[in-house]
Amino acid sequence: MVRKLAAGGASVDTRVQGRPTVLLAAAANCGEVLEFLIVRGADVNAADDNGTTALMAAGAEGLVPIVQTLLAHGADLERSNNEQQNAWLIAAMRNQREVIEVYRAVREKKKPE
Repeated sequence: MVRKLAAGGASVDTRVQGRPTVLLAAAANCGEVLEFLIVRGADVNAADDNGTTALMAAGAEGLVPIVQTLLAHGADLERSNNEQQNAWLIAAMRNQREVIEVYRAVREKKKPE
């Protein structure tokens, strides 16, 4: 369906009921659709009306492969939603230990030597 819409000229950054397509794909654990959108230029940091990003949604559900894909394509680990919660805090509140370890590894790589 996504391929047909894109072939018909639909934007990969289309919003459905206020939610960006990249967020919908990530939250639904649709890695193939997520990759399709990203390769075609979807904004991995696009947020819904509450400020929730795909990284926040995937991390909250413990979707490690989705989280890794988003981070590999530039998802912002430090961005906050409207409640001033970032992806790290949301994952911690949901006790998503594997996701937190992925976030920790990303932060370690970014530390200046």
